[in-house]
Amino acid sequence: MNDIFKISEYILFIILLLMNNAISQIPASLKLILSQKIHTSPVFSVAVYNDSVLFSTSLKNEIKTYFPQTEATREISSFDISPAETGYNQFAPSVLIIKNNLLVTWHKKIDIYNPKNLSKIYSETSDLPFIFSQTIIKQESGKTIKYYHENDFKNSNISSSKIIVGSAIGNRISAIIQHGMNKIYFLNSQTGSFITSIDLPDKLNYTHIAKICLTRNDKYLVIGAYNSKIYLLELEKILVHSSDFQPVVFDARVVSPFSFTLTENLSTLVFLDKNQTINFVYLNTLIPYKRIFKINKPEKTEFFSCLALSPDSRFLLLGDYLGFLHLFKLDYGKPQILITHETSTLSGNDISIQIAQDEFYLNGYILSDIPISNVKIGETPATFKPLSDTLTPDGKLIYTFSYPLQLKQIESKEQKNIITISAQDIDGNSAILNLKIHRLVSSPEIIALTEPLPESIQKNILELETDSDTISITGYICADAPVQDAYLNDLKIKIERISEPIFKVKRNYIYRFNERIKTTKDQVTTIEIKTSDIFGNSSSKSMEIKLKTPKILPQITVSKASVLTEETEQEDEYLLYAEIEGNVKSSNRISKILVYDSIEIKFYQRPIKGNLYIADFSFFINYDELLENASSKYVKLTAIDQDGNFNSTMIYFPSSLEYILSEKFTKVTCPTVNGLFLGISYYNIKALNYPTSSNDAQAIKSAISKFSNTNPDNLITLINEQASRTEILNSISQIISNSNEGDVIILFFSGYIISKGENLYLFTTSSSPDKLDETAVNIKNILDVVTYSQDKNFILMFDINPATEKIDKFFGPSFPVTYKNTVAKLSDLVKNIPNSIIISSVSEGQKSLFGKNFANHSLFSYSVLQALSGVADNDANGIIYLDEFLNFVYDNVKNLSNSKQICKIQYKTNMNIPLFSMRKISGR
Repeated sequence: MNDIFKISEYILFIILLLMNNAISQIPASLKLILSQKIHTSPVFSVAVYNDSVLFSTSLKNEIKTYFPQTEATREISSFDISPAETGYNQFAPSVLIIKNNLLVTWHKKIDIYNPKNLSKIYSETSDLPFIFSQTIIKQESGKTIKYYHENDFKNSNISSSKIIVGSAIGNRISAIIQHGMNKIYFLNSQTGSFITSIDLPDKLNYTHIAKICLTRNDKYLVIGAYNSKIYLLELEKILVHSSDFQPVVFDARVVSPFSFTLTENLSTLVFLDKNQTINFVYLNTLIPYKRIFKINKPEKTEFFSCLALSPDSRFLLLGDYLGFLHLFKLDYGKPQILITHETSTLSGNDISIQIAQDEFYLNGYILSDIPISNVKIGETPATFKPLSDTLTPDGKLIYTFSYPLQLKQIESKEQKNIITISAQDIDGNSAILNLKIHRLVSSPEIIALTEPLPESIQKNILELETDSDTISITGYICADAPVQDAYLNDLKIKIERISEPIFKVKRNYIYRFNERIKTTKDQVTTIEIKTSDIFGNSSSKSMEIKLKTPKILPQITVSKASVLTEETEQEDEYLLYAEIEGNVKSSNRISKILVYDSIEIKFYQRPIKGNLYIADFSFFINYDELLENASSKYVKLTAIDQDGNFNSTMIYFPSSLEYILSEKFTKVTCPTVNGLFLGISYYNIKALNYPTSSNDAQAIKSAISKFSNTNPDNLITLINEQASRTEILNSISQIISNSNEGDVIILFFSGYIISKGENLYLFTTSSSPDKLDETAVNIKNILDVVTYSQDKNFILMFDINPATEKIDKFFGPSFPVTYKNTVAKLSDLVKNIPNSIIISSVSEGQKSLFGKNFANHSLFSYSVLQALSGVADNDANGIIYLDEFLNFVYDNVKNLSNSKQICKIQYKTNMNIPLFSMRKISGR
C-alpha cells in the first residue's frame, strides 16, 4: 500500500499552483450572532471555546462563563479575592484557552479547567506575576523561565537575572524584555545562549509593552505596545543585520495584553484598530497579507477592550467597556479536493485519469481553512489524515486521503467509470469532485540497438563499419500487458522477460531479445521488428542498415625522441624535458594529435599527395610528467582523423639521463593555484546519466596538477557518489582554509545545474528534484563563501546542460525544476561578486556538445585541456596568463562548434594574472 501520509515538496508546489485566491485563517465574512451584557465593569479579557461557550473577566475581578444555547451565566470562583482587593486593581483576572484547556490567572496564581464541564485540572502559584504570550510564561525566583505545556509548566532553558515584562518562547529562538531595560534580548531556545539584542522600536520604554509573541516557525516577533502600535520584526533580518532592519508597523488599539491575538496555528494576527475595525493579517508570506472588516457596533457599545479567537478559528469574541460580550461567527470558503495521479496533481469539478492496472489506490489532498469532518468516496467514508506540521504558504490546512479501487467494480456500476469524491468541513461547507477513470493499455514500445553501433546516419540509413557481414540486433520490448510474441523480418524470435527497468520507461512488462542477421556489404538491408501483447495491441519498428568496410586508421611515425636537461638558478638542480618529433599518415585529414588522450599538441598539415594526408608534429613535455611502467617511462600519443578514426602508439624513454641544456628561461612569480573538481556522470535518475563528466573533472585536475605553481595537497576531485552535497560544501571550506591571500581557487563542475524558483542547484548523483535543499547544492551557498573571501581570486567553471533533451523529457514541462534559464540566472547571481571569473560552457538556450570528436570529452572540457597543454601560451614565454586562457577556450569552443556553442564569461578581477607556469619543479 502506498504511504499517502507523506507529502513531497513537488506535490506541495503543484498544490500551490492549483489553489484558489482565498486566504486561509482569514474569513470571507463576519456575522454578529450575540451581544450580551455580562459584567458591570469594563471587560478585561475574553476567551471562546469551539462550541461557542464564552469566558470573560472584568476590572472588578469577576470571572464568568456564558452559555449562549441556554443563555445561562455561571461565575467561576477561582481565587479568593479579599474585599480590600475589589475595585480597579493593578492585576485583574484573565482567561485564556490553550490546547483546549481554560487557563484562569490572577496576579501570581493560575487555575486550569476543562472548558466543557469546568472541572479543575491543575493549580499553580508563582513567585512573580504570570506573563502572557502565545502561552503563559512563569518566572521563578527572578531567574528561571517556564512556559505552560500540557497541564504543567516546562523549563525553557531560558533564564533572566532581572524580572521580565515580556517573553516569547519559540522552537528555535526566544525573546525577552527585562524590567528597567529598553531592549529585546534574543536567545537560543535549546541552549539558552545569548544570540543578539536590539533596542525597542520607536524608542519605546519597557513599560509600554503589552505583550510579545512569536508567529509560526519563529518568522516574526509581534510586539503590542501601549503607544497604539503593533510591530512585526522579521527575525531572519534581525539575526543577520541586528542594527539595520525596519519593522512592519500597524496602527492598533492596544489597551491590554488581550487587545490582539494569534490564530491557533500562529499564522494570522488579529487586532482592533483605532477605528474599531477588525484586522486579520496573514504572516507566512513574504509580504504580510491584510484584510479589514468594518463592523457595526451595537447601539449601547462604546470602545471594544479585548478580543479572542476560538481554537478552531470559527468564532471571534469581543469585550467592551460597558461589560458587553459580542460574539461573531466567521465564515470561510468551501474545501478544495486535489487528486494525485503519477506525476500530475489535478483539480476541478470534473476530471479524468487513465489507469492501466486492475487495482490501484486513489490518492489525493484536501485544502481547507478549518478542520475537515468527513471525506467520502461515493457513499463510503475514506480514511483521511491532517498533515499537522504542514501548511500551504497562505496557511491552508492540508489533509491526505487514500482509497483502494478495482476497475472491475467501478465498471460494473450503473454510472460507468465515474466516482464522486466529497469533503465536508466542521461548518458544513462541502466540495464535490467527479472523477472519470479510463482503462488504458498502451501499445508495446520497441527499442533496438545494433552491434556495432552506427558510425553515421545518411538519409535515415544507419551506416555501420565492420569487417564482418553479420551484425547483432539487441532490443527491448516494453509493455503494459504480457507480450504474446515478436518477429524479426517475419521470423519469430525468442524474447526473455527481465525485472530490471531500463532507461526511464515505466511499463509493467519488459522483455529483451538478441538476434544476429546476415547482410551484404555496401547494400541497404531493411530490418523490421513486430510485436503484440495478449490484448492484441501491436507495434512495429523498421531500420535500414548499410555495412561499410572500415577505413585505414591513422599511422604514427616517430622520427625523434630525445631528452633535454635545463639548468636552473639553483645549484645542482635541473629540469628534464622530452622532445618528440614525427608525422601521422592517414587516408583522411588529421583533426587532432593528443598526448595521454587529453593534451592536444600542434601539428603542421602538409599539402595532400594523392589520397594520403601527412601531418608533422614536434613538442616538448616535462620528463617528470611522463607516466611510468615497471621498467621505463613512456608517452602515449594518439592521432584522430576527421571521421573520428584514431590510433595510438607508445614512446619509451630510459630512466637515467645526463644531458645539459644551457638555455635559461625568465622566471615569473605566479600565484598558487588550488582547486575543487566536480564531475557527475551517474545519477539515481538514470535518464540523466552523462558519461564524460567524471572523466572531464579528473583529466582537468590531472592537467592542472602538473604546473609548478599548484598546491597538490589542495587540489580535490569528487566524482559521482563522492560529490555529495555535504562533501562538496566541506571541500570548498577546506580548500579556502588551506589557501593564502592572493591565491587562485578554481571550482570546476561538469553536470547539470537545475533551476527552481529563484534558486540554482548543482545536481548531484543522489539529488532528488523534490528535495533539492537537502540533496543538491544551492549555488548561493558557494557564492556567499566566494563573496566573503575577497583576498583570493576565484575561477568558477561550469560545464553544464549536457543532453538537455533528456532532462526536459524526464522532468516534463509542468515540473517545478528545469535546466532552462540557468545561464541567465547564474549571470545575474554573480555579476557583482569581486575578484572572480565565472565561465559557463554554454550561453542561454544552448547545450554542451561532446563525443569522439573531442577525445570522449565535452567540447568545453576538451578546450580547457587544450589550453592547459600549452597551446594557449600565445607569446611562448612559458606562462599561461588568465586572459590567454580565457580567450583560447572561448574561441576554441565557438570555432569547433560552428558557433552552436558559445561560452558565457563574466569577470570582476585582473585579467593579467600569470595563471599557470609551464616551468615544472623537479620531482613534480
